[in-house]
Amino acid sequence: MRKTTIVITCVLAILLSFIAFLYVIFSRNSQKITQANVLDGVRTVIVIPPDYLKLFRNPKQLKFDKTIESKDRNPISQFDYEKDFRINVYRLDSPDSLTLGKESRVTAKSSSQTEFFLFNVLDKFSKYDLVYRTGPQDKISSIYLNIDGDQTSELVKNDSLLYYYSQARSFYIKYKQDGVQDFFMGIKYENQREGVKIPIEVMFKKQGNNVYLIIMTSADSLNQLKPGVLADLIVN
Repeated sequence: MRKTTIVITCVLAILLSFIAFLYVIFSRNSQKITQANVLDGVRTVIVIPPDYLKLFRNPKQLKFDKTIESKDRNPISQFDYEKDFRINVYRLDSPDSLTLGKESRVTAKSSSQTEFFLFNVLDKFSKYDLVYRTGPQDKISSIYLNIDGDQTSELVKNDSLLYYYSQARSFYIKYKQDGVQDFFMGIKYENQREGVKIPIEVMFKKQGNNVYLIIMTSADSLNQLKPGVLADLIVN
């Protein structure tokens, strides 16, 4: 009887320790998110930058969600398409002379979010998170896009348009070879062993002297996004 009591006590102690560990991790992540939002002066507004709307053939096809403003970078506007898909639009702080076809590097390797830097959460779905770095965007020397996924394909690459599709496990964007990720999407840890992949389309579009980043993702891995859907929504 005494041995049974000792075993039960040990099991309870282990369970309590594990629960405490999870609480600490969750608290730290919550604190990081809150700290990042405060440092970046993040606020949400219900105003769409006019130049963002001009990117779309028919904005009425989209449901506007919100625009995220911060003190150090250009706004990010979020739209929903057919309820199952999310579109994020961001105007890069880029030099007028940036030529997309020549000044871009695309890789396909496993990746994780850069450590020791704060990130703001852009989208938090059941299977994955999409985040962007707190603070001002790095100056652009080139565009470095990494997509770790299946069926990754380059749909268009020229001086004014970069366009990619993938069933992605992760992707990131940065602007220097040894720079910090500016945007990162990754499958949540608890879903990685399940082999979850998220259909995505990533587009860089130069319009006038501005370069826009447009990211289209499926809200869930079961919602299949076919290649070319984003292109049908964007003006030529």
